[in-house]
Amino acid sequence: MMVATGTDAGTKLVHVAASICDKENTDNYSWFHRMMENNVDMAEVLNSPKTTLFTDKHKSHEPAITLHAPNTVWRWCLRHHIKALPEAPGQTVTHWLYHAARAPTRTKFMDTKVEPTKPKAYAALLNPNKPHELVKWTHHAGPTDTAIGGVVSSNAAEQNMVKVGLQRGEEVAALHMAQHILDKTASRMAERAELVNSASQRFTPFAAKEFEAQRAKSSNLHSSATGNGNFTVRKLGSNYGNRVGLEFGTDGVVTRMTCTCGY
Repeated sequence: MMVATGTDAGTKLVHVAASICDKENTDNYSWFHRMMENNVDMAEVLNSPKTTLFTDKHKSHEPAITLHAPNTVWRWCLRHHIKALPEAPGQTVTHWLYHAARAPTRTKFMDTKVEPTKPKAYAALLNPNKPHELVKWTHHAGPTDTAIGGVVSSNAAEQNMVKVGLQRGEEVAALHMAQHILDKTASRMAERAELVNSASQRFTPFAAKEFEAQRAKSSNLHSSATGNGNFTVRKLGSNYGNRVGLEFGTDGVVTRMTCTCGY
């Protein structure tokens, strides 16, 4: 599945396009770009030097971008780039790499001191035979206080591709299922709109308000899962509590709740 997601100056995620393809290759990526460019406004955006495209380095995406969007700036998703390094950075160095990715100059990049800890990864990033590597990598992200900083540390499209599956045993036509996935993806990308506090999750204003209210209400409660959608909820410091059972629909929404408290 190919998904194109955009972000505006207010860090709002915008669903652009999605498609089901048989595999990832240059032909399919090129077709995906051509379909988006059928929209006149979209064609202008996709080929503007003011536009930055982020790719997850999947198969054959780079040739398609250079062919169909030669005037745009394009960068790699850092999470995928780290996976391709010859030496796994580890948690501490990964933290440094994210800081290095925001370094605006070569000097500041080198000051992040990745070299003494992971020399092979450092050498790959500064490979003299690939001078474009450093430029693309270090400038893929912006400072956290800019509009772009909140989404580029992970692949926005994949981040939103959460469970949209069907119940076990349910059979639907392939086209129906593809449309279902597209609709759910578009809906979730449109709804996950605002960055809340310092968390990396994105919620609508209403959802954020509800989460905060529930968090305050349950600050003195403790819950533990007992399996099969059942939980035990009790006050902190107490050995007694209530059993809560939750049943979920195919869209992940709770359709039924039972509780020994009688609620």
